[in-house]
Amino acid sequence: MVDPQGLQLDAQDTRILAQLQKDARLSMAELGRRVHLSQPAVTERVRKLEAAGVIVGYRAVVNAKALGYGISAMVRVGRCEYARMIQLVESLPEISNAWNVTGEDTWMFEISVVDVEHLDAVVSRLAEVSETSTAIVLRKVREHQALQPVRALNEQRRRLQAPPSSAGRGAIEVAKLNSTPRNRKYRFRPCRARWARTPNSSSGSGPPREALSPDSAPRGEQPEAARHFFP
Repeated sequence: MVDPQGLQLDAQDTRILAQLQKDARLSMAELGRRVHLSQPAVTERVRKLEAAGVIVGYRAVVNAKALGYGISAMVRVGRCEYARMIQLVESLPEISNAWNVTGEDTWMFEISVVDVEHLDAVVSRLAEVSETSTAIVLRKVREHQALQPVRALNEQRRRLQAPPSSAGRGAIEVAKLNSTPRNRKYRFRPCRARWARTPNSSSGSGPPREALSPDSAPRGEQPEAARHFFP
């Protein structure tokens, strides 16, 4: 994949980005160990990603509750003057994220407040500009998900949607067939045994050697292999 700056991202770049999005404090030596590259090679790749604008910064993720903010909320604001809303956003430190969106509402904010009274005060400030709708966040299911390049994401989807090959299907069928109780029962089969009759004492010579099945051998004279499989 080639980004607007002309940098081609390969599988190694994808792994580097995934590791840095999980933990940006990794040393270059540890990052190289995780992606199977030397420290100079991984350092050069990270430098190119930063210069191309793929990596735009590193920051710490903090726990809002540990800082005293007990409520997180999403606030939507209707149509209003753009410049006025920008000034209001800059004056409210409780707004952690702000998006200018399409639809009936023009703005959407993520805010962190101490309690319900604090929430009412912030929403009242926003309501001075336009109508608002507020939703308190009960649980954050996903945050800061690592992003992959689009090409890597498409290849992953293609592998998941591709049907198994004919060779793979054949191997699966054989595995299923061998795992059934019927085939396990007859997995070991007795081999054929050649039988030599006891020489005739009266004539002094016995009949020629001939192949006999275990059932056709005289009682008590079955070969060793037949006695093993047919007790």
